[in-house]
Amino acid sequence: MKKKILVIGDIFLDIFSYGSVERISPESHAPVFNLHNKEFMLGGAANVALNLKSLESDVTLIGRIGNDENGKKIKEILKKKRIIFVNLLTKNTIVKNRFVTDFGQILRVDKENLVKNSRQDYKKIKNTIKKNNYNGIYVSDYQKGTIDLEVNHIINKNRNCFVFCDPKNKNLEIFKGFDFIKPNLKYVNNFIKFNHNDKKSVNFIRSLLKKYKISNCIITMGNKGSILINKKKNIYSSSNKVNFFDLSGAGDTFGSIFFKKFIEGNNFNEILRISNLGASKVIAKKGTSVISNLELSQGNENKIFKFGKDNKKIFKFLNKNNKSVGFTNGCFDILHAGHVKMLNFCKKNCDFLICAINSDKSIKKIKDSDRPIINENMRAELLSQLNIIDMVIIFDDSTPIKLIKLVKPNLLIKGSDYKKKDIVGYDFLKKNGGKVILANLKTGFSTTKIIKNYNEKSTNSR
Repeated sequence: MKKKILVIGDIFLDIFSYGSVERISPESHAPVFNLHNKEFMLGGAANVALNLKSLESDVTLIGRIGNDENGKKIKEILKKKRIIFVNLLTKNTIVKNRFVTDFGQILRVDKENLVKNSRQDYKKIKNTIKKNNYNGIYVSDYQKGTIDLEVNHIINKNRNCFVFCDPKNKNLEIFKGFDFIKPNLKYVNNFIKFNHNDKKSVNFIRSLLKKYKISNCIITMGNKGSILINKKKNIYSSSNKVNFFDLSGAGDTFGSIFFKKFIEGNNFNEILRISNLGASKVIAKKGTSVISNLELSQGNENKIFKFGKDNKKIFKFLNKNNKSVGFTNGCFDILHAGHVKMLNFCKKNCDFLICAINSDKSIKKIKDSDRPIINENMRAELLSQLNIIDMVIIFDDSTPIKLIKLVKPNLLIKGSDYKKKDIVGYDFLKKNGGKVILANLKTGFSTTKIIKNYNEKSTNSR
């Protein structure tokens, strides 16, 4: 089921004027911009909404645009993308016009309209929150007037979900009580010259979180990566190296991915990694671009590990964050509908799912010399593309007992064709406070059966 997310914040129309500069004006020694074409894109909170929609969420957007031509363009895009829109109304739509050449952005011209919320605006926000059961609320603040203290009170009083905020206003009271705040390094430097390797810097952020009752802070630091800080821990994630074209909207993309993946139950290490990945892909594009789940799935080889060789990396990657870790294993030779149903069941019963697969060497031991049909690297890659799987580990042993003892999962999940006491790892989990649960299998599916049917058909067709 798709996650329902409400986005509240300042809305812009981003205009990208593409052209070239080939001469200097004799009148003022200014570059002469030769306009080739224009593109109209959603900016601010609307760009967040578009990213979340692209990530397969049901999205409602609350913001302010005018009944002018620019506002009409925004409405058209929102309608086309099937984003529900609650308009707080204003006289003129905020516009950011960027002039771009092959060498990047050379000029930005803004047309702003700063207004204060009315009682009617507050009522619309309150009713939208109360009437809908959202999985999360994303607050996109660009300090244009939509997000204020009263909006904070309305959100905290009427919500029953997580709240994530991308702040610009330096008054942290406006974001008090939220679950996440995602400032960039420039914003944080208004309070302290931040260094993610410095304990004093990290502890200062913790003191602000405590003062304003904010649970988590994620600081994005451009090419220096990102860091999550809360009262218990701090987790750093390096950035992806990329030749960037346009930084527009990168923060919106990072925040959208982070919040969506958190709501889905992913662990913080993986969320930071994939959020950095998404932001790096977006800045390599022209304009205020969005990211899709398909694009995020590219590069999932980082989820694949080899037991024995990568044990240190497994420990580093596996950050439980007080969430339940599920473990299942198998050959997964020729991935079929039965496997997918089983894996979906696994994910529903845990927050972080490890899928351990027998190596080619292991399968030859327990099956026969003709198996596997698909080699271990290809099997691991296929499984890593499934968003429900957080980690794929290849092991050489006949059973995964050594691996189970290494990762110490909370849940061990196998198919209902097993008896609990016969499952490898049952005694270990029972002794260490874990559980073993059985999944109902989709009947009629097995790799062995698929291979047998294929061979019979091939023989009969000769």
